[in-house]
Amino acid sequence: MLKRFKTPIIATAVAFLLAVILSVIMISVIVNSNGSDREKAERSGKAGGAVATLFVLTTAPFWIFTAAKIGAERRRKK
Repeated sequence: MLKRFKTPIIATAVAFLLAVILSVIMISVIVNSNGSDREKAERSGKAGGAVATLFVLTTAPFWIFTAAKIGAERRRKK
């Protein structure tokens, strides 16, 4: 059973690490930029939302495809 989830787990782990790295880079650029603290907070929130959206859009296809394969196998067994 765990063998089926190997690809989505690896893809999620890689995407998570890239999301964390991207977030750190984006936040450091925002903190070092000119502007008020309010603008920086707003930009940081938008950047976090963008990274989260990118993470979901990157990992969801792996999980959906795996779930479809498992569902097809279960339907064939019945």
